[in-house]
Amino acid sequence: MEFNLGSHLQKFKIKNDHFKYNVSSDWIATAVDRGVRVLDVEAKNVLFVIDTMPLNMFQSKTLVSLRLANVELENQDIVVSLPCLKIMHLDNICYGEDGPLIAEKLISGCSVLEDLTVESEFLGQNINLDTDFNVTFGSSLE
Repeated sequence: MEFNLGSHLQKFKIKNDHFKYNVSSDWIATAVDRGVRVLDVEAKNVLFVIDTMPLNMFQSKTLVSLRLANVELENQDIVVSLPCLKIMHLDNICYGEDGPLIAEKLISGCSVLEDLTVESEFLGQNINLDTDFNVTFGSSLE
């Protein structure tokens, strides 16, 4: 995917049944590098879970809205800093063994989060927001 170096991407949505790491992850990373504000990533078929999200996505200074569906987030070493993220929808996320820790990092790294939706249909992947971990939210979430 080629971009004009001076361009700022407002919204990037990728939805497919057959993701390949070298294509989808690279496109997502490029969109984040170009200052995307709205990112929507979905594998339509849960058999084709996107197993690698680019690390730059977790440190975007421009993301305002993030929707991930059928994505695997198993890297417990991720550092999350999404200072502008107000909307986060997590649909059928596969967190692996460290699910609560990863979810806690992801949510706690969003200091101005206003709208959080977490849905899961994967067996054994239920994360209880009340009991599985502690999240510190910014002052805008009540």
